Amino acid sequence: MAGRNGTTSTETISGQVEATNDKGIRLGGRWFNYSQFGPEQPRPRRGQTVQLQARGSFIKSLAVLEGQQGERGKNGSQRPVAGRETAITRLAVLKAAAEFLAARSDARSADVLKVAERWEAWVTR
Repeated sequence: MAGRNGTTSTETISGQVEATNDKGIRLGGRWFNYSQFGPEQPRPRRGQTVQLQARGSFIKSLAVLEGQQGERGKNGSQRPVAGRETAITRLAVLKAAAEFLAARSDARSADVLKVAERWEAWVTR
């Protein structure tokens, strides 16, 4: 997709990630590479739905639209895959709740989870 002066134009592509490696992703049968000079991009997993903007074979921007490979909940429904930031927040809140309740002899593990859930809701409000 060369422009008038020989430059490559930007194209937008959406679809399901077919394959990944440390250098990029395959989408629609084409490999797109992460730029070592551009901003850090999300690293989707195979099966996730993404939308990207590319110039040639280099990813300029990338958004994960849907996590295809979510976990199954107790009732069999699909739960969304937590992003890296969400996982970090949850672990930090869980650790803080456990430390907060550690000195209380009547506290149970279920209490730690209740406190962590309330604190996570406050953090992400």
